[in-house]
Amino acid sequence: MSQGLFNANIAEFVFGSAAIPGGVKGGMGLGVVGGYGGNAWGISELIADPNLFSNVAMRAQQNAWPMAVQAATVSIGFRLFKRLLRRPISNVNRNIFTPLLGKNVVRL
Repeated sequence: MSQGLFNANIAEFVFGSAAIPGGVKGGMGLGVVGGYGGNAWGISELIADPNLFSNVAMRAQQNAWPMAVQAATVSIGFRLFKRLLRRPISNVNRNIFTPLLGKNVVRL
């Protein structure tokens, strides 16, 4: 979703494109940002220039279907893997967490 709307990964969206103190400016970031191009927007850029929201709205219109398909696929995948891993998770809860923590503790 952040790639489709802001052309940035989650880390770049949250931390922005701030340079490492004393480091090279212009996209070097915090060492966790990828190469999504020079027009990625983070929270700080959106706060500094509210006109970028029109660009975000345009990207939302352009990428609506790919983002919807991706969200549905991820949702179905998580449900499928949770169903497939139900027995191993209950086995871990029953044999490890219950003896260690007791029965009234929230588990996986």
